[in-house]
Amino acid sequence: GMRRIEAQLEHGHLVEDTEKFALKDPDRFKEKFAKLIADRPDRDPSLLVERINDGVRYTFIYDDAEYSSGVMDVSDAIAADGYEIYERKNAWTDDTKVYQGVNSTWREPSHGVLFEVQIHTPASWHAKQESHPAYEVAHSLASTREQRADAMRRQREIFATVPIPPAVADIRSYRKEGW
Repeated sequence: GMRRIEAQLEHGHLVEDTEKFALKDPDRFKEKFAKLIADRPDRDPSLLVERINDGVRYTFIYDDAEYSSGVMDVSDAIAADGYEIYERKNAWTDDTKVYQGVNSTWREPSHGVLFEVQIHTPASWHAKQESHPAYEVAHSLASTREQRADAMRRQREIFATVPIPPAVADIRSYRKEGW
C-alpha cells in the first residue's frame, strides 16, 4: 500500500530499502509491550498489544523546500487510500529536541492493525539513524536514570545539527478523540 501511495506523490519518496526498516526489532517490540503491561497492569494484554503503533512503520523523505506541504500531501494520499489517521505528532515544534520529524499513526481498515508513518528530510532521517542507539538506551527498561539522561543529551546533540524546514510550525499535530 505504501508503494502505491509513493507512486502518487509529486515530490516525496519512501526511504531506500524501506521494507528493511518496516518491522520493529522483536526485542524492542517485546520491551515496549512489557512497559505497557507494567504501566497498566489491570488492562487485558491482548488489548494493550493492539495499541503498539510502531510495530510496522514506513518512512517518507521530502527535501526541505517541499517538506511542510509534503507532510500533508502524503497524509492526504494515505487517507484517500482508505487508512484512518489516529495521530500526527509534529516533533519539530517539541521543546525537548531529541527528535525532529513528523510521525503519524494509522489503522489499516481490513485487519485493524496500527502502523506508523514517519516523514523526514534527508538530514532528519540521517540524524534519526545516527541517534537510534541513544534512542534505544533512553527507552530501555534496563537503562539507569543516568544512562537515559546521557542518551537524551546525545540525541539533542545530533538533532541540533538538522536544518529546520520552512513553515514546519504550520504542520498541525492531531489526535483522534478517544485515542
